Amino acid sequence: MTTLTLVEERLRGFLIDRARTAHAGNPETATMTYQDLAGALDPDGDFGLKQGAPRFTRLIRALFHMNSYEVENGRPMVGALAVSKATGDSGSGFAGLGRELGFLVPRDDEGEKEFWQTQLDQAIEHWSGNHEDSGLPDFQFAAIMTELSTIKKTLQQHLHNPAAS
Repeated sequence: MTTLTLVEERLRGFLIDRARTAHAGNPETATMTYQDLAGALDPDGDFGLKQGAPRFTRLIRALFHMNSYEVENGRPMVGALAVSKATGDSGSGFAGLGRELGFLVPRDDEGEKEFWQTQLDQAIEHWSGNHEDSGLPDFQFAAIMTELSTIKKTLQQHLHNPAAS
């Protein structure tokens, strides 16, 4: 099961907010170029999302990971909102990920663009509906589980050796 880093959670939340506020019938209002996305989420470059510009290698890797997470959790790939400045869509890498995740994506430009458009439309529809993202972010869940494990060990030590406490 894929878990997201803090930066990937932030990226995901940002794109979900864009999907929620997209104008009905005009999904282009939701898309954002990799360059603009990296600038909005990482203006000072502290998270490394601008690294590898103009290809934005780290941002694209984070999008890849986040999209995998979304599909594993039964949701459309919200990363479809991130697009190349040159093509205006997410390109062949997005389609390649779709294939890896089990989607039947044709291996031609038209089919790949249609797949991207479908994911974009579905992400906007999903997140602009009444869907809530009620789960804890992965980093918070991991911290809680670590704390519970520590509490469990402390209790076990206390129950099995009360004189040591």
